[in-house]
Amino acid sequence: MILYGAGGHAKDVFDCLQSRNVNLIGIFDDNIKKKSFLDLKVKHKYDQDYFKDENLLISIGDNKVRFELIKTIKHQLGVIIHHNAYVANGVKVENGTVVL
Repeated sequence: MILYGAGGHAKDVFDCLQSRNVNLIGIFDDNIKKKSFLDLKVKHKYDQDYFKDENLLISIGDNKVRFELIKTIKHQLGVIIHHNAYVANGVKVENGTVVL
């Protein structure tokens, strides 16, 4: 999985990935002050060819930023649901969803 956003919310999303044994293989963040996230080097410019066959999750807490960012993403969006989370029967979970 690839994340877009290397701030505080990314830590929560990463915990969710770990709960499902999903590997984080890359991360984007527009903030050039962010050099790394965990052991990964942060890419500062979105590149649609970067691990192009991997799913991506937006790991930014700001709803407005996520809404604008989603318009520019070319990667397939992933879905992750924390192993301790409950999703009711009949709920449709679509790509790009993170359930913490």
